[in-house]
Amino acid sequence: MSPINTLINHDLDWSDTLARLQPKGISDDSRQIQKGWMFIAMPGHTANGVDYIPQAIQAGAVAVLVPDQIELPDISPDIEVIRSQNIRRDTALLAAEFYADQPANIVAVTGTNGKTSCVNFIRQIWDRLGHSAASLGTIGLQSSEGLIAGSLTTPGPVDLHRMINDAAQSGITHLAVEASSHGLDQHRLDGVRVAAGGFTNLTHEHLDYHKTIENYRAAKGLLFKQLLPENGMAVLNADSADYEYYAQICKERDQHVVSYGYNGTDLKILERTATPQGQDVCLQALDVEHKLHVPLVGEFQLMNILCAALLALSGLDGGRKENIARILEILPEIEPVPGRLQLIPAPMRKAAIYVDYAHTPDALETVLRALRPHTTGRLICLVGCGGDRDRTKRPMMGRIAQNLSDIVIITDDNPRTEDPAFIRSEMLEGAPDAHEIFPRDQAIAEATNM
Repeated sequence: MSPINTLINHDLDWSDTLARLQPKGISDDSRQIQKGWMFIAMPGHTANGVDYIPQAIQAGAVAVLVPDQIELPDISPDIEVIRSQNIRRDTALLAAEFYADQPANIVAVTGTNGKTSCVNFIRQIWDRLGHSAASLGTIGLQSSEGLIAGSLTTPGPVDLHRMINDAAQSGITHLAVEASSHGLDQHRLDGVRVAAGGFTNLTHEHLDYHKTIENYRAAKGLLFKQLLPENGMAVLNADSADYEYYAQICKERDQHVVSYGYNGTDLKILERTATPQGQDVCLQALDVEHKLHVPLVGEFQLMNILCAALLALSGLDGGRKENIARILEILPEIEPVPGRLQLIPAPMRKAAIYVDYAHTPDALETVLRALRPHTTGRLICLVGCGGDRDRTKRPMMGRIAQNLSDIVIITDDNPRTEDPAFIRSEMLEGAPDAHEIFPRDQAIAEATNM
């Protein structure tokens, strides 16, 4: 037969297309294509999938999905060509149909910071309530039994839907997913059946991709504008300057808005007291006061855990007030997320040692300000910057460390192709009083000995 150039609109029934083609697999990587598979010629920043159509066909592809109005190489009439007006969205919907199984209850979290912590906390809460739960994001696809698979914050749509399908087939019924601005803007999560969505915060980040803060804010809003269905539950940070922006989107779509924070209506912080290894909190939940200890340091971690607590209501049987009470009873048992102000057990030392993956000025400042109220002696900060990344932040991070710490140690952190000494020198411009200690293991040893 001759090639079929079908213009795909967003109402295409992929179930009919897959039933007709019956591909044995789908992939946007020509190296993964096998006999009987379907190849997705996805355009990219460094490579164009159209250029790899010949390799995919040679490997056994029986059909290719391509962007509309793009010139194609000569293709055998035996290969079906399907054209798409929005190949990113259509790829996600195709993947969702091909990998059709999904956990019964899925929630998604967006925001500049806190996504990884939130989905991890949600998984822990569900697990303690007796559900088979998993989280998917920066750390990977993780269940209570450990890591199932690693990934980016939001994997590509084919990998994402395959992982969700695998989770469902392994018995996972409750899944919490990170929704990055890149993933939302590129339609990677389209086709994921989300029951509730959460927003943590918005700070200046990823403007190299989004160009303006308005575009960045709008990309986050796609979780509520396109992914979360009408009547879904939206969990919003009431203390964020962007609360009203997202609340308005949710109201226009008849979504049920619940909020948390000092200005929260559903989980309201009444009082918070820092302790050496956590914080004591008084909360108002649906007009009932609850006093509890949270084994996490930092106000931002309290905000993350409250967002998680409300999202964890999704997929629970019983009354809302009773479920919130059950969840709040669990919060003192929550374990920290690896690399997120993670307390390192050191029973022989009097000092508390925390590890955090802060790699931006804002994140470093947040961490140090969070630790200060819990500090009874000196606050010692050991910090480095990665190579082949934004150089302008190096003196800024040095300056923040010096201003907010009692002792600063500048060391190495994955220099990649750059000279480690040069990276340290740029950080020292902002922290002239800091100790420069390298290699990293020696810096860690001297910091702990202090």
